[in-house]
Amino acid sequence: MSERHSSQPGDPTRRRLGERNELVMMSSKLVPWLIVLGLLLWPGRDNLVNLIAFRGATEVAGTLTGEEETSFSVNEESVWKYFYSYTADGNSYNGYSYTRKSVSNTPAIQVSRFNPSLSRIEGANYAIMGGLGFWIFALPSLLIALILVFRVRSLLRTRALLIRGEFLDAELVDSTESGKVNDEPRYNLTYKVHLPDGQEEEVKHTFARPGYPATTQVIRNPRTGYMRLAENLEYKPRLERPGQWAGPPKGKYTRSVLWLGGALLFVCWMIIRITLAITGG
Repeated sequence: MSERHSSQPGDPTRRRLGERNELVMMSSKLVPWLIVLGLLLWPGRDNLVNLIAFRGATEVAGTLTGEEETSFSVNEESVWKYFYSYTADGNSYNGYSYTRKSVSNTPAIQVSRFNPSLSRIEGANYAIMGGLGFWIFALPSLLIALILVFRVRSLLRTRALLIRGEFLDAELVDSTESGKVNDEPRYNLTYKVHLPDGQEEEVKHTFARPGYPATTQVIRNPRTGYMRLAENLEYKPRLERPGQWAGPPKGKYTRSVLWLGGALLFVCWMIIRITLAITGG
């Protein structure tokens, strides 16, 4: 629908639009990061098991049943995969471990206290890359998790603007060239904002294209004083006229719900699979 809506802070229509716009923003900004996080978690699952599952492990005697050389090497030394059998809690199990060291025919086996079917040869690894593999997957995952935290914080601040923000006039007071993209200059802009109480504040816009306006509008949260250029929000509302807007374009809200929900389910599914691998559930 293209009906116009009042910009008065705090009214029910404003809140509904703010919540709908937030979902659109989260879909476009968070879904790619959530998918990458899920894709990192799954190949790194064995490294998480190697780190977590064997804390407080019990030790039993095992019998070596086979070995094979892998295509992976560390410091020009081949990593070998050793197969073995063992008995824990009255049941027989088979397992495998990775190491560059030679293994005796009766190795000591560490058995996870969470799940007796999880085991490794003492001094070897459950995952082919061992501790190195954990850091290869953990550091990017941690970085993405931090990015998600900051993105969610930014989106929540923008949501508050969409719900209770007030539109104010702003005029350009300074512009400096900050660089070029494809030989096209970019500018850092400073706008002076006239507040309702008669005071003035400044808001900045970085990396603006040529043709920037001399006067524009900002949207300001009167509770916190946080403000952004209306045209520079995370998700730009479709302004019908100064101070009024319509909701997300037709169909975009539904697609955003499906994308965001699917990405969250994907990450949760990965976490559940890793948890079940550790606990044997």
